[in-house]
Amino acid sequence: MTVTILDPIYTPEEYVDLVSKIHKLIISEMEEALNTEEIYMVYPRLVNMYEFFRLLRGEAFHNLRPPTPKRQTEFYKMEDEIMKKLDQIKGKLDFNDEKVKLYIDEAQKQYL
Repeated sequence: MTVTILDPIYTPEEYVDLVSKIHKLIISEMEEALNTEEIYMVYPRLVNMYEFFRLLRGEAFHNLRPPTPKRQTEFYKMEDEIMKKLDQIKGKLDFNDEKVKLYIDEAQKQYL
């Protein structure tokens, strides 16, 4: 099978399944983070997961994913759920704590 730059590599059903599975993985990581003492260590990674989900649900990969207009409302609800969990995690952090600052700084150094 030859794929050109404009050919979707997923069927709409496969793409919806992919987005749903990634959503479940992210929510699972966030639930685990809420129950750990080292929440400050995983927070930057969870922010990255949220951003990736936003790209996956529709802001990127346009040439590789099929249109899924009937599912976009569902994807936005998934994104909102992830954001609410992230806000919940953020609320548990003290951004004046040196450990929190260190992990955020380290995440930013690598790529920004």
